[in-house]
Amino acid sequence: MSILDQRKLVESIRPFDTLNSNELDNLMTKIDIAYYPIGTLLMSKKLPSIAFYIIIKGCVTEYIDDEVHNVYSPGDSFDADALIYSKCEGKFVVDNDLICYEIQKYDFLELMQCKKVQSYFLQDLVTRHNNSKDDYLSLKVSDIVSYKVCMTEKDRTIYEALVKQKEIVSIDADDFLFNALLIMVNNATNRVVVTKDGKIVDILEQLDLLSYFSNNSHVGA
Repeated sequence: MSILDQRKLVESIRPFDTLNSNELDNLMTKIDIAYYPIGTLLMSKKLPSIAFYIIIKGCVTEYIDDEVHNVYSPGDSFDADALIYSKCEGKFVVDNDLICYEIQKYDFLELMQCKKVQSYFLQDLVTRHNNSKDDYLSLKVSDIVSYKVCMTEKDRTIYEALVKQKEIVSIDADDFLFNALLIMVNNATNRVVVTKDGKIVDILEQLDLLSYFSNNSHVGA
């Protein structure tokens, strides 16, 4: 496969198709080609994921509770969730000798700093849980924020400091965590201001959400 063909394959995969030319050039420098023989266990609950995989040749089967959950073939990619939320609900096994592109975990998480990529994976999470009946929908912003003190110049209020930076995107502490995700996605931002009784009490970062997901298995499942 030529360099041009490699690039075309990568940019055909969501969310890499949202990257501009320079961002895609940078990503291509961080992609390796790997080979895994049939029977290789790539990741499981006890074997942490080390990379984001894009299949060139071969296939991988995802099992959950020893039942086939998904089969990945050439052109498919997996598993962003295992990298973002630092957990894997099943196991991924090579069923046919595998040749694939790999984006190492560090490089993938660095790529997550791109707002377009963040937005895609947050939207994916929202979509998967949109009709969910689990505890995720009942979680409130106040369940994870800690009302930490925010420091600014003595002659300027926190509100004034925030206004000077940019338009405030806020959410009430008693609102649902699900709505915080929606606000982040719809406003293409990675943080929201938390208010209570009309006053600013904290800042909720996207990284706070991802950290919370990684430590609460029922949220990212």
